[in-house]
Amino acid sequence: MEKPAAKTQQEKTEIEQLSQAELVELVLGLQKIIEELQEKLAIATSKSRTNSKTSSQPPSLDLIQKSEKAKDETEKEQKRNPG
Repeated sequence: MEKPAAKTQQEKTEIEQLSQAELVELVLGLQKIIEELQEKLAIATSKSRTNSKTSSQPPSLDLIQKSEKAKDETEKEQKRNPG
């Protein structure tokens, strides 16, 4: 969603008129917002990494990890070629 050019220019003009102290306050406020959003993103990301062991979803919906996939392929080969 892009803002209209006139509004963006107006905001830029308003920011340019701020004193150094006001700019510092603005930057510190934005840094706080960024940190809060990063924390929320980390929480959301960790929650999205659920599998059948950490949620009520069936095992058939689990994504196979590379190490698990390699292990499964090795077991299949051993079953095909015994001893």
